[in-house]
Amino acid sequence: MAHLMGTRITALVWSVVAIGALLKSTGSSIAASDEAAMAAHFKGKTISLLVGSDVGSSADLQGRIIAQYLGQYIPGSPRVIAQNMPGIGSVAMMNHLYNVSNRDGTAMGIVVGGLYMRHIFGGQGVRHNLGEMLPIYNPEGGGAVIFASARTGIKKPTDIMKVGKTLHFGYQSPEGNSAMLGQAGLRMLGVSYKGISGYKGSHDVTLATERGELDLGWNTPGAYKTIVRPNVLAGVIVPVFQTGVWDPKDNRINPDPDLPDVPTFNQLFKEVYGRDPNGPLWEAWFMPLISYARFTIFLPPKVPQIAVDALNKGFETACEDKKMLDEFRKAELNTKCYLKDEAKFITERSSQALPEAVKVLEDLIKN
Repeated sequence: MAHLMGTRITALVWSVVAIGALLKSTGSSIAASDEAAMAAHFKGKTISLLVGSDVGSSADLQGRIIAQYLGQYIPGSPRVIAQNMPGIGSVAMMNHLYNVSNRDGTAMGIVVGGLYMRHIFGGQGVRHNLGEMLPIYNPEGGGAVIFASARTGIKKPTDIMKVGKTLHFGYQSPEGNSAMLGQAGLRMLGVSYKGISGYKGSHDVTLATERGELDLGWNTPGAYKTIVRPNVLAGVIVPVFQTGVWDPKDNRINPDPDLPDVPTFNQLFKEVYGRDPNGPLWEAWFMPLISYARFTIFLPPKVPQIAVDALNKGFETACEDKKMLDEFRKAELNTKCYLKDEAKFITERSSQALPEAVKVLEDLIKN
């Protein structure tokens, strides 16, 4: 099945006018501070990179790789240490960063993408103002692959329409990005399913699907390529659809080029119904995708400009370090970096949604 061009995001998620131009023009350029002054600010200091998730998570891996390389590129060559502070989907770490951490550039924090959805859904437990915090680094986001156990009788993606029974779909919690994407996709296709929550992570969901304990599971594209695909070749797992990845430069959801064997949701829907998906659920479907795997690094409010300039310089140079990018690839992480105004723009888009789109997803989770 040939891939279609990326799918354009439309009105219900947020109002968008000339997004490409906005991405290029958001904010005003700031003249670089004097290099000697920047070096003096950070000389002999240690920067704590707080990680808002557990050891071994994707956000943790991203943070630890960055910590390994970043210090040498910041004027003054400060030491950078990663420190885990999990809890409430990075909310606990962000509360600490906002209310407790030093505001001199020696503290920053990396979040999981689910943080944005928590803010959109009302921000339970939040004691920080996201709008006052500075996103200094945004990696390219990710997506999910939804797949089926071969024990369901599914042999190709469109067979999901012919199973004739309620399928059990596993995830950590219904509010998770992957869970919302999977549930919304199944609902739009008209597939009868029952959500099963409580799994520790995507690998546990994958194992349960392989065993036939679950009918449907999910994993990230990177893990699909290395962990799930061998079971596809062995006839144990059958891919159903991929969500694709949001490209902020042209506001499109594009197919993952490394998954040519997995149709996008849009392609699968069109093959089943002969038309593109539409309606409120389709529009709201983009919300969890935009913030998916969005491991943003934030600074607390009111960090001195000299420190911000030095950190920007460090990230700019580190993001060109081939060794760091190779470490990202080995860890199945995206290598593309968005910095400065681009980082701010992506954070704004990841944390905003129109009320009607929020209500659609809230109803999905409840039902």
